[in-house]
Amino acid sequence: MKKVLLLILLLTLVVLASVGCDLLDLPFLSKGTTTAEMTTTTTTAATTAPATTEAPWLLDLDLSDYVALDAEDYKNPAISLPSPEAITPADVEDYLVDLKFKVYKDSLVSLTSGTVAKNDTVLLRYRGEVNIGTADAPHFVEFFGGSNYLDSAAHSLRIGSNSFIAGFEDALIGIAIEETAITLEKDADKVVGVSGDVAYVTYKYSYTVEGAARSGTQSDRVDLRRDPDGNYTGISRYSSALRDALLGLHTGEYIKTGGENAAFTESFDITGDLVPEAVTLTDVQVVGVVTEERVAVIDVPFPEGYDEALGGKSARWYVAIERIDRLPAEAAEPSYTFVSEEIGITYDSLLALTGEDAVLTEAEISAIGEDTEKQKAAVLASYKDYILAVMRINQKNEVKEAVWEDFADYIIEAITVKGYPEKIRADYISAFRESAEQSYLQYSSYYTFYEFLAAYYGTTYFPDEDAIDAGFERIAEIELRYEMAVYAIAEAEGLGVAEGERASTAAAERRELIEYYKSAHGTEYTETELIEGGYTDRYLIESLYFSRTKDYITDLLFSRITVE
Repeated sequence: MKKVLLLILLLTLVVLASVGCDLLDLPFLSKGTTTAEMTTTTTTAATTAPATTEAPWLLDLDLSDYVALDAEDYKNPAISLPSPEAITPADVEDYLVDLKFKVYKDSLVSLTSGTVAKNDTVLLRYRGEVNIGTADAPHFVEFFGGSNYLDSAAHSLRIGSNSFIAGFEDALIGIAIEETAITLEKDADKVVGVSGDVAYVTYKYSYTVEGAARSGTQSDRVDLRRDPDGNYTGISRYSSALRDALLGLHTGEYIKTGGENAAFTESFDITGDLVPEAVTLTDVQVVGVVTEERVAVIDVPFPEGYDEALGGKSARWYVAIERIDRLPAEAAEPSYTFVSEEIGITYDSLLALTGEDAVLTEAEISAIGEDTEKQKAAVLASYKDYILAVMRINQKNEVKEAVWEDFADYIIEAITVKGYPEKIRADYISAFRESAEQSYLQYSSYYTFYEFLAAYYGTTYFPDEDAIDAGFERIAEIELRYEMAVYAIAEAEGLGVAEGERASTAAAERRELIEYYKSAHGTEYTETELIEGGYTDRYLIESLYFSRTKDYITDLLFSRITVE
């Protein structure tokens, strides 16, 4: 558990619209997108007034009496550093396409004929089969979560969003709407096996694994397609007996024998590991019928390491495109209005990026001068470079934040504690307990105090009702370990503030904060009002210690990170 610090000042360098991709929660989707969030900040900030406290101040103590911290522990911490993927111009293009679809959502060109192209958004129906055999002797099986036929709406997928497994979206390019069609009839009086090729059913299931009984409910696809001789031709995990029993039923009906709901013992994977289990099915009900009139088949394997069951296996997908949504022609080349209003880039934004992040040279800035039209032209010429620079700044900040989180966990354990300042320890215990009790009030009619603590802090701190006092002591001590480690590093590296300079330093910080609120929000505060609101000398100086230490450590460690 780490202290959530309210730091000093939020100076927003630029805020770009952040567009996220909606990801369907199915097994074969990728676990993230390549589009970076486009908001970046320079310094940290308090957006609400911090609480005041009268507890003794750690900075007034000689911390060497309480802790020892070797420089090796914080300069070469035993933590794993990430290897983030480099932000590239391709990521900028992905971001822009996402933004354009958001801005032009009411003027998209919707096609009911034609072929899929990169950056189109398609309404897609799909189902997948995975090969659990070999390349020479394939044995394809269905897997749970591999079909969206029964969904009320087709899945909306932008080609190039990297929302699905690698290669899936590219494989859709060139498929024509006219080549594919699926008819879904749900909650209709249709006869299974006569009016449709595939039935969708729900059922209750039960099975035993390692001697323990398991049960649940499931919706699934049952392929009933047959050849002229009546033999089943489609792949299905279900037995011929169950499939036979479905034939002739209407949607909404259950499989019955002798007036009772029938039970079937099947052998198939239901736990997601592709290994068959003996499963008993009851209350099998038809809930929909699908006719695969025309489908396109694409071969796209699961990537290695995707998960234990599917990773590295070849797979084939049956897909149908219902509609293509395409950006209008005017979206091809963004205007200055689009770039300035929708993305938020102005000439001042370009000038704000300096040093290694700069997109304009000193010579270019000098040549442009105060000419408004040249400034607009520079924005249009540089906006992609600007977005790329901001995305890289944002990625760096995100990586550094993650590194600090890991470092904080590490340093809490690495620091040697000789003892705790007892008055401060007692005050922290009381403060944590009082805060928890106040939070608990709104839940007191539902939970006991212990149940609340176990849910909020975890059973590591509160394993049972007898451990409440010990739990708050442990939380307070961890907080103290963290704070003393930060102060020790700051003092060792000359990042602190001399006692005689604390009042003037805090006053300067408040003046900067006053200017920020005035320029950013039009709100004018006096220094007295800020102090009364909690921005005391003590609070601001503590914040400086934490922010400077965090910057020092994350800069040091980030310099060792390879961006691949």
